[in-house]
Amino acid sequence: MDASSIELRHLRHFLALAESLHFGRAAAAVGIAQPPFSQSIARLEKLVGHPLFERRRSGVERVTLTDAGAALLGPARQVVAQAAQAIETARAAGQGELGTLRLGFVASLAAGKLPALLARFRLARPGVTLTISEMTTDPMLAALHRHEIDLGLGREVAAQGSVQTRLLFREWLRVVAAGGHPLAGRVAGVADLAGQPFVLPPVSAGGSFRQHLSELCAASGFIPQVVQEATEWSTVLAFVGAGFGLSIVPQSALSGSRAECTVLDIPGLEWWTSVFACWRADHDSAVRDALLETLGELGRDDFS
Repeated sequence: MDASSIELRHLRHFLALAESLHFGRAAAAVGIAQPPFSQSIARLEKLVGHPLFERRRSGVERVTLTDAGAALLGPARQVVAQAAQAIETARAAGQGELGTLRLGFVASLAAGKLPALLARFRLARPGVTLTISEMTTDPMLAALHRHEIDLGLGREVAAQGSVQTRLLFREWLRVVAAGGHPLAGRVAGVADLAGQPFVLPPVSAGGSFRQHLSELCAASGFIPQVVQEATEWSTVLAFVGAGFGLSIVPQSALSGSRAECTVLDIPGLEWWTSVFACWRADHDSAVRDALLETLGELGRDDFS
């Protein structure tokens, strides 16, 4: 017997007849006419090399399983069930309900809706293994290029090469100073920021974001004098609170900060930063697309 010649439909027809023990009812159960159904059973018996059913007619059709048919019954059920499970697994993967996704994100996003959205995504898709890594923007892009993560969430990310981006939301940038700073507690103008020392993230952490800050300052008529750099916003705020200088931070970075900082109220100053999702355009992923749809709700977050 050439097992490769056996089709799944043959086994389904066999199981239908084994359960009903009646050719007419079995054919109706699988949705085909009785002649092609009988031919399918005969084909399977030919491939097995032995009769699977004993047919008797004494006024009423009587069908019983032969020893070969009884032996085939259990394995046939397993094969059909496994085929159904395989189809369901493939369907779930195609719908983004099964698989693995490696996510990288900048730390300040943890202060917004992101953790709750990720928790909801995990609950809704228990078949997805979601691995989450905190990283700054430039290392995140490098990880994407090395196929170490599947999706990144960073600031001022530009599409480049195989990396595709989608704007998720914008949030305000705030100028902060130590609580006892001369500019604190009074209305300041942009001109007051000229000549002030600044604490900012290094270029190595996010060159595009640092460039964005420099361009904002230049457009307002001054160049920030960077006296100290720090990668994490909590560290930036700690240095600001200690009196190292001013800083420009995303609104979300201020949530939960224990540093003794104050936001400077500068009339007419409206600076913001854009948060992007980024991924490799040369790699399709239904799980990634499902998470991107969920992350669309970040655009309705209120950071003002």
